[in-house]
Amino acid sequence: MRQFALLCTCILVSALAMPAQETRGQILGRVTDPSGAMVPGAVVKAINTGTNVVSTVTSNATGDFTMPYLVAGDYTVTVTLTGFKMFEQKGIAVRIQDAVTLNVKLEVGGTTETMEVKDQAPILESSTASLGQIVDSHRIADLPVNYDNPLMLAQLGPGVVNLSTNNQTQTFTSSTPSSLAINGVGKNDLAFTLDGASNNAGGTSGTGGNIGYTPPSGVISEFKIETAIFDASRGFSAGSAVSFSLKSGTNLLHGDLHEVLQNRDLNANSYFSNLNGLPKDNNHQNQWGFNFNGPVLLPKVYNGKNKTFWMFGYEGIANSYPKSTAALYTLPTDAEKAGNFSALLANGSSYQIYDPLSTVATSGGHFARTAFPGNIIPSARLDPIAQNIIKTYLNLTPNAVPKSDGTNNYVQALYQDNDFLSTVFRFDENISDKHRLFVRGNYSNLNEPDSIAFNQSSGWNFFRDSRGLGIDDVYIFNSSVILNTRATYNRYTQGSTPISVGKANLPALGFSSTFINQVGSVYSGAPGLPNINVSGLPNLASDAVNASAGDTYTAAGDVTWVHRAHTFKFGGEYRDYRDTSFSLGHAFGSMAYSTTYTVATDTTPAATFGQGLASFLLGQPTSGGMDQQASYAQNYRIGGLYAQDSWKVSTRLTLTVGLRSEIERPAEERYNRTVTQFDATAANPLSAVATANYAAHPIPQVPVSNFTVMGGLLFAGVNGQSRELYKTNNMPLMPRLGLAYQIDNRTVLRAGYAIFDDLDRQAVNQTGFSQTTSLTASVNNGLSYSSSTYNPFPGGLLPVLGSSQGLLTYAGNGITAFPDTLKRPYSERWQLSIQRQIGKNAVVEIAYVGNRGTDLFISRNYVVTPRQYLSTSPVRDTATINMLSAAVSNPFYPLLPGTGLSGQTTTVSQLLKAYPEFTGLNINDNQGYSWYHGLQTQFQKRFSAGYTLTAAFTWSKFMEATGYLNSTDLMPEKVVSSEDRPLRFVTSGIYELPFGHGRKFGSSIRSVPGGVISGWQVQGIYQWQIGDAMGFGDSILFAPIQSILLPSDQRSIYGWFNASAFDTNTNDQRSNDVRVLSSRFSGIRGPGISMMDLSALKNTRIRESINLQFRAEFINALNHTQFSDPSTSVTSKSFGTITGTSQLPRTMQLGLKLIF
Repeated sequence: MRQFALLCTCILVSALAMPAQETRGQILGRVTDPSGAMVPGAVVKAINTGTNVVSTVTSNATGDFTMPYLVAGDYTVTVTLTGFKMFEQKGIAVRIQDAVTLNVKLEVGGTTETMEVKDQAPILESSTASLGQIVDSHRIADLPVNYDNPLMLAQLGPGVVNLSTNNQTQTFTSSTPSSLAINGVGKNDLAFTLDGASNNAGGTSGTGGNIGYTPPSGVISEFKIETAIFDASRGFSAGSAVSFSLKSGTNLLHGDLHEVLQNRDLNANSYFSNLNGLPKDNNHQNQWGFNFNGPVLLPKVYNGKNKTFWMFGYEGIANSYPKSTAALYTLPTDAEKAGNFSALLANGSSYQIYDPLSTVATSGGHFARTAFPGNIIPSARLDPIAQNIIKTYLNLTPNAVPKSDGTNNYVQALYQDNDFLSTVFRFDENISDKHRLFVRGNYSNLNEPDSIAFNQSSGWNFFRDSRGLGIDDVYIFNSSVILNTRATYNRYTQGSTPISVGKANLPALGFSSTFINQVGSVYSGAPGLPNINVSGLPNLASDAVNASAGDTYTAAGDVTWVHRAHTFKFGGEYRDYRDTSFSLGHAFGSMAYSTTYTVATDTTPAATFGQGLASFLLGQPTSGGMDQQASYAQNYRIGGLYAQDSWKVSTRLTLTVGLRSEIERPAEERYNRTVTQFDATAANPLSAVATANYAAHPIPQVPVSNFTVMGGLLFAGVNGQSRELYKTNNMPLMPRLGLAYQIDNRTVLRAGYAIFDDLDRQAVNQTGFSQTTSLTASVNNGLSYSSSTYNPFPGGLLPVLGSSQGLLTYAGNGITAFPDTLKRPYSERWQLSIQRQIGKNAVVEIAYVGNRGTDLFISRNYVVTPRQYLSTSPVRDTATINMLSAAVSNPFYPLLPGTGLSGQTTTVSQLLKAYPEFTGLNINDNQGYSWYHGLQTQFQKRFSAGYTLTAAFTWSKFMEATGYLNSTDLMPEKVVSSEDRPLRFVTSGIYELPFGHGRKFGSSIRSVPGGVISGWQVQGIYQWQIGDAMGFGDSILFAPIQSILLPSDQRSIYGWFNASAFDTNTNDQRSNDVRVLSSRFSGIRGPGISMMDLSALKNTRIRESINLQFRAEFINALNHTQFSDPSTSVTSKSFGTITGTSQLPRTMQLGLKLIF
């Protein structure tokens, strides 16, 4: 606490001299005379050719100069000093985060003489060790991108892995475009910035690792994929980022108006729709917008040329989009609706339906049931609620060829309809030669009906808003000292409401008034359909009413001090995250219908279909619950300070040494509505009664003297507990080292090492403040039943008790707690690279990049069956399964009604566990680690001679230990990462066809023929990537692991790997065992990516400064199907087969743009 207060004080005292994630560029260099001697006092000016804004510095005692905070654009640099000719070099391109090195050698002469340098502007990165790739405005504007989302171009960078498995890539979505891994930094740990400010989505419920706001492509100057960062000013991330820079206005009015259309008639059909004889998905989109930028001009009032500039952009999208491509579902047949399952017996005796009411106890604490004759449920036993639900929501006609057991007989593509708008603005004010600032703001809104299906029983209405406001100020005290300060605010909100809310008629469906009143006590509005989850059927009404908001407040800036050959930077950053959220969960109730009471015995494995549907038709749920959920308002604060020295040892060698320090305040809930730790040493309030009950009915494995009921949850602000979720970290020190050595005029050697502490934003845990009343179907394994579909919660709903029960809170259920101390994960990053300029405009770079993640979070379950009781047999150990699952007297009966331990009996395994009054106890620890090694080759040719080209190849290995194969393991499993893609190649290019006005051929052709052949341009992107490593759970192999992989010419959607190598018999599967089979195999991978996007555009000049552009883009132009992974569930009928795709079929979009 004192450390955090001290840090905040330091930040305030330094007048907010703190860095954000800087996106502007700089020009630096050294001025020398003809003999090579350093020249102090030379006046260096950089003039932005678009705005005529001038930045001026003076070379210091060692001849060095630095001009930071330059807006991306083209510059002319002049250097003047009495006794020397004026140096002038034009066309120096400063790009996002560029550090352009310009060493100036003056010639003796008069200042009225000009020494104009016509050499190509420097393109080597000779002053920084950081790696990355810039996507310039030309590529953003012209490369083919589905739905025109510029973030998708981040996949062009070396070391970047495309993890997207969803076709939704519009600018209004955040998760799929953000599905990137960069040099061992996972998709949830990337930093996104906009004009130097944090641009990650707020919140901790799965959104914080996504981009918060994606600007329309027309307002972006350029962006950079930062694959390895070694700058001490960068923090609060794992060391990789995607940084956007917005356009600033110029002295001329520029802009465009555009519209892009997609329509199903232009697209190819999806693979599985073709396979099943189905028509194309009804996919269509209209995307329109405009953007303008220029000087602020108020006639006769204010002329802002060379001084005040503005930019404004707008984008709208209306579309209907297939959420899934021809997904397969199962609907009951007419015979099954009537209770007749006789046809299933042709698939084997495991499909026999047993009568739940026939349950009897057998020896050894087990239970058995009698089969329905002929596999037919008598009509008198059919539940009217089930009949009504099927009639209302599932009375659909099967439209696909089913499997032998009748499954997968219905194909439907789920859609979402989107109505989206986005606006963004920026004002730049050059107050004087020494003072300039800009203000930036953005707002977007999305309304999205999603996945509406099965007669409006499934799906939801989703919304998302994003807004941001920022101000950035640069003040130049003199040529040596510059201050940059910044403040920003971002808000990201989203939520959804199930489509059935307000439409479901619970009385008409037949539910009891008791249940309807219970729903009304939880949700005051018109209710929705309860979640009906029948094994094998579509899951109805599975979504919750929910909303969340994340607010991020940032104060940032830095001080730059140039002293002789050193450029010192120091400062810090402060962020305040405020998150609010609620999710009502199953506020309308949830009822699951599995196979528990419709199979022969309590140890009999279930069939893949039929027995769950029978439970539903009989009106006998097997599990479920009703939620009463709390909301939360949490606060997380973090600050950082840094210092860095970039030392220009010589004109060829630059060394960078930095040190960064960060400290966090763990999250607090505003009203202390959160769990903190688990107290393992205190006796639980149940102890006395439960111990006495156990003594009356002990099990042989646990002597009475060894049976203890210890432990319980602690709460924030209660009984002296801290309000914080866990103890804070000490202030760590993170070194940043960089080296850039220019071997010759065309070759640079670079190396770097850095440590990054990642953000550790944990969401509060509201156990106790929320309450779930479990549906208890039976307290005696089916000898009698206490719940039904008609009245699922006959005992009423459990009260919400908050922290009032203390250690007794949530006993009988699984719980989660925080450790006493939780370290922030950190990454060690390093790279060694060599960069070589080829010709005037091309650079090739080869780099080795490494990343070691340490103290990563892993959740461990501490309430598990002790290892010595688990089977180590390589096959199913029936004796052990029967022993551990045997029903014994429950010492907690009737102390825990409505929980997972409410029955008269429990299992032997439950009484063997530590803390037997809980069914689970998950706590994070810091035992996780990861490591990444990559060899990367990158080629970039800047636009010249009518074309530009980029290419990147990555050969890498990404390993991790971020989970336990068994909860009883001492250490996490070392395994190939789920984000490992060892080989990836991506290339992009733009080519202006050499015909027509101003081109090599036909430049003299005029009139209509000249217009027809002029202005043509083609461009494309191709990416190829190895698939992800697959795993097969705790399965049994008949053959060596090597036999699983099929030769490439034998793989198909009907058999991607050798399924015959596995025991797929449901009755043979292992349980209650120590697993040894790895969770993933590097040599067994799913389908990868091989996709080409192409486009052609035609620019037609209307007037001197006005062009009309027509474009046709072909996404997945060759219509190469990108298959999803095959099923790896060994007992599934689809095991080893592929039933879906991960990307769209060939999609064509047509666009028209007026550019001026």
